[in-house]
Amino acid sequence: MALFKKKRRTRKIFYFGLEPLKARYTYQLSKEWMPDAFQPYVDKKQLEFIDVEGDFDPDQQIKIGAVLDAVGRGKFAMSQCSNFLDMLNNDEVADGDVIFLQDYWHPGIESILYAIDLYGINLDIYAMLHAQSVDEYDFTYPMRKWMRGFELGLDKRMTGIFVGSSIHKEQLRTAGFEAPIHVVSLPFGLTQTLNKLPDYDSNSERKPFVVYSSRLDKEKNPFFMMEVAQEFLDMHPEWEWHVTTSGKELRSMLPGVIDELRALAKKEPRFKLLEGLTKEEYYTELATCSIQFNSALQDYVSWTVIEATHLGLI
Repeated sequence: MALFKKKRRTRKIFYFGLEPLKARYTYQLSKEWMPDAFQPYVDKKQLEFIDVEGDFDPDQQIKIGAVLDAVGRGKFAMSQCSNFLDMLNNDEVADGDVIFLQDYWHPGIESILYAIDLYGINLDIYAMLHAQSVDEYDFTYPMRKWMRGFELGLDKRMTGIFVGSSIHKEQLRTAGFEAPIHVVSLPFGLTQTLNKLPDYDSNSERKPFVVYSSRLDKEKNPFFMMEVAQEFLDMHPEWEWHVTTSGKELRSMLPGVIDELRALAKKEPRFKLLEGLTKEEYYTELATCSIQFNSALQDYVSWTVIEATHLGLI
């Protein structure tokens, strides 16, 4: 009698991306850069990539919060968990599959850990950890008294954690994180970025202006940025200074910043506020200006610096 070996099922990676806000890097990261990074393994039939969708309004703006919206983050993450639990209930998840969280802070993930334990399914679980409460300059640091317990509890279930900097890894170890930590910098899609600028010429002449494209929150040190801008513009009357955002308007969790920013722009016409930029318009700014300025108190690795560097800026 012939014996037939059952064909092994392709391992699935369930990808929990961030809210695809077009005003932030999160749209490109979750919908372009990360799926593209996994594509070679999909092509080789080594993985099946499953984008775990969440409930999201494409016109959503950050109302309250620094990196993502305070309410929107929880609603999106928990809806992803709900959708994954439906997949689990429908027998679409098996031993050896992978969960990849694009952000370590993922409300609702405990519901999945609870369910897979009861199902007796063993999953590898990975996450990118961008900052969290170990970073004294992060907006979550004041929450550390209650948040650290959640962080360390999830750490016990992690197969691996990805960070952008060895400094960050050391901070996590000091705080008691025990899971394997991999220092990998940040994922970035150079090809997709350059595709948004089909006429980009790295040898084209640069214009005399500085661009600032970080958030205007406390850890980015925006008041210092304005001091530098004023002194720089006084010293270089032929230059301009551009503050950019892809949001509908500039915003900050730091009191007084926006008022001072607009007052400076009114007083000094060469200090320009560029709001509501498309990604193409923003990349055009980077491709034509001379310098990007970053005054962050901490950036383990900066998304904006990575973009600027690849577009030839100082």
